[in-house]
Amino acid sequence: MSLTLVIPTYNRALLLDRLLTDLCSRAPADWEIIVVDDGSSDATVEVIASHTPRIRWVYQQNQGVSAARNAGVRLASHDWIKFVDSDDLCPVDQLCLFLSNAYDMPKNQLPVGLTEAFDAKLKPLKLCDLNPPIDWPEGLMTPAQCVNFSFATSMVLFRKEALI
Repeated sequence: MSLTLVIPTYNRALLLDRLLTDLCSRAPADWEIIVVDDGSSDATVEVIASHTPRIRWVYQQNQGVSAARNAGVRLASHDWIKFVDSDDLCPVDQLCLFLSNAYDMPKNQLPVGLTEAFDAKLKPLKLCDLNPPIDWPEGLMTPAQCVNFSFATSMVLFRKEALI
């Protein structure tokens, strides 16, 4: 199941290195990993270079995370896109299962998974606004259910055609 991971980054070289090291060792070979460097002035370019040829990357002048994500979407060559922030970790095994079920979903639904957030010392944070609606069946969300539900971009698996 092919997937494009879009990773926007800005001055997070150490965290990006941790993420890319993990992804390059565990992500299936048919997954595309695109890093969009949004004008970093730290060692981000060197970190990305140390992970090539597995990583596709582009540099742009600082325009913000949304512009970086959009640049990644334009470069994506697979039907499914997952945004991964450069300070995140990506649960590859769980994402493989998630993706295998996504192909059977109706086009008006998005696969959504819950997320965990941690502080700099990897202590879990409580995110009261990320509680799913009571009628939310795990792994499915219709547009109507999204109206009153706050979620992080990294929780959703997007169809490229829907993003374009």
